[in-house]
Amino acid sequence: MTKIESLKENFTFNIVLLSLLWGSDYVLIKIIIKSFHPILFVSLKLLIGAISIFFILKFILKKKILFVKNAIVFILSAAFFDTFLPQLLISFGERTVPSYVASILLASSPIFTLILSILFTKEKLNYKLIPYFLLGFLGVFFIFFNEVMDAKISVNLLNLSLIVIASISYAVGVILLKRISEFMDAFTSSFYLMSFGFLFSLVSFTIFDIGTPKITYESIFALIFASVVLNGFGYVYFFYAISKFGAGKSSFIGYLIPFFSTLYGTVFLKEKLTLYAVLGGILVIVSSYFINVVNLKEN
Repeated sequence: MTKIESLKENFTFNIVLLSLLWGSDYVLIKIIIKSFHPILFVSLKLLIGAISIFFILKFILKKKILFVKNAIVFILSAAFFDTFLPQLLISFGERTVPSYVASILLASSPIFTLILSILFTKEKLNYKLIPYFLLGFLGVFFIFFNEVMDAKISVNLLNLSLIVIASISYAVGVILLKRISEFMDAFTSSFYLMSFGFLFSLVSFTIFDIGTPKITYESIFALIFASVVLNGFGYVYFFYAISKFGAGKSSFIGYLIPFFSTLYGTVFLKEKLTLYAVLGGILVIVSSYFINVVNLKEN
């Protein structure tokens, strides 16, 4: 086995690399949201992401974009629960919920995914993995420990509930993505998910007043990077991880993203990086390592 093939098989390497990419999303959102309404941002992100996947399929891979009728229910459901609904709920929930509180709540998604994957898929409960998932969640708590202890949290219960529902929605989405991977490849699946997610987002335009965007070169660059790299390449990469390591294990990315987003915030937005954040990141990576060890022993 070559070194590259070995890396492809390594759970920790793949999850850390994808988290490194998706962790930048929070910094990009802060830039983009200054110019675009959240609903418009989500719509454009899904549309540009779908176009980028289409370009790769047609002109680079030169593949036909096939559609499997038997997968239509799963594709529509995943597009709603994984690519559209959570982003909509989060954008409204964070009107009063602090971003670090939202991040901690969203980090519970892997726990929901583990539970749902055991209840509704053929994945079996491996009791050895439970302590490591909990260790990862503890790491996320440490990342935001100072903010949780120092801040006077005053949130609207409804908006707080929206974040929790978004976390569960992501968990449902991961389970559906696993099922879709049985019907079509990652690129084709991602194209359809983003396309249908975009169509779902269009409905929001009839409900909310998105106003007129204040476009800047910085916001345009951030939007394109978030759409093409994070939504396009990142989504396909995540699909690969799900098919390779399973829905429960792949959802562990939800633990690492807060650490990298905190790190990016420190470097690019001059936000304070605490000792607790460093400790939390170490706990997450260590728990990821042991999940990889357990996974290798079983396979």
